[in-house]
Amino acid sequence: MTDPAGAPESEILVESAGFHAALEALMMDDPHPKGYISNSPAARLDRALYAYEWARREYPLENLPDGRWSQMLPKPGLAREAVLAKEARDE
Repeated sequence: MTDPAGAPESEILVESAGFHAALEALMMDDPHPKGYISNSPAARLDRALYAYEWARREYPLENLPDGRWSQMLPKPGLAREAVLAKEARDE
């Protein structure tokens, strides 16, 4: 079995869009939109994982005709906005 980029299943593929979004989320120092104190390592990891998955959905891998793959990267600030919107929806 292979992943969308064609790498064997035994290889781990870190998608570029998700990686960039996760790094942006890790660097966030914004308070939780509902006032929760969320500066713990677990809260930062939660933000990063959400941003990674968000970017994978919003910026999917595209297979090019020559067999290579391509992926757009989120513009700076978009992952932060997505994380804050998700947190505002949380109960």
